[in-house]
Amino acid sequence: MKRGEVPQDDIRHFRTARKAAYALDEEGHYTTVPTTGWNVEEVILYQAIEEFERLAEESLGRIARGADSPVAYFMYKRRMDPIVLAQAMGLPRWRVRRHLKGRVFARLGDELVREYARILRVPPDALKPFRPEVLGEESYALPPGLSTADREAGPAPTPASDAAGETSKRSAP
Repeated sequence: MKRGEVPQDDIRHFRTARKAAYALDEEGHYTTVPTTGWNVEEVILYQAIEEFERLAEESLGRIARGADSPVAYFMYKRRMDPIVLAQAMGLPRWRVRRHLKGRVFARLGDELVREYARILRVPPDALKPFRPEVLGEESYALPPGLSTADREAGPAPTPASDAAGETSKRSAP
């Protein structure tokens, strides 16, 4: 795709933001071009979101029967699949898939349940016993170690700028 052919469809997902796309410049070299998105991209995004919502609703019935663990519901609500959850947990995929089974989850230790709760951004008591309503009570607080000052500060300072005596606006983790 050439630089002038990069779609600028102003998709709702980006609102006023832009993202980078790669395109060929006049000299035939790849360069980044800002884009406001592509309609096809938006359709696929919303189809994926609908699929995660469908999977979450299906898991509710399986949790009630004891076939699935509460982790499955919150995983889908957080737009994750077992592979992504395994990566976030630092566990092998096969272990996470086992933990998605109701019988196996019932025997998990408190430490592992707390780690799932942390990754899924729910209180541990939302997993044991299962309380899906906690998602409606969310405060959207930032994870520990982050503050709104971190967002405003921008990228982390380079070692050279720290050596020059510049102070960082970032909060300590």
